[in-house]
Amino acid sequence: MASFTGDERIDKEAIRARYDLSTMKTVRHVTDFEMAMALGARAENLSRGWPTVLTAEQVAALGTSDEVAIAKEEYRTRKIPYFLKRRCTDGTFEVIDINDLERIER
Repeated sequence: MASFTGDERIDKEAIRARYDLSTMKTVRHVTDFEMAMALGARAENLSRGWPTVLTAEQVAALGTSDEVAIAKEEYRTRKIPYFLKRRCTDGTFEVIDINDLERIER
């Protein structure tokens, strides 16, 4: 797991170089708050013209061009392009790929 003090800029390549899920300090699932924030931010990005990571066939299968539906499908298929930055109890931060975390379905 990539740990940071919080002062440095997040560099995706640096995260990938230091990425190890076995050293993770925080919970191994996505919280409801994190899921809502990720879906809302992704839907907003899509509405502003950012490209989707889904194939044209996957978008067509949804039967809608609604940004929220596309964001939910990206999340469901574990293709949402986001990292979470979590504060640890020791004052450091963990940066985790949202697609590597477990999802608790309710």
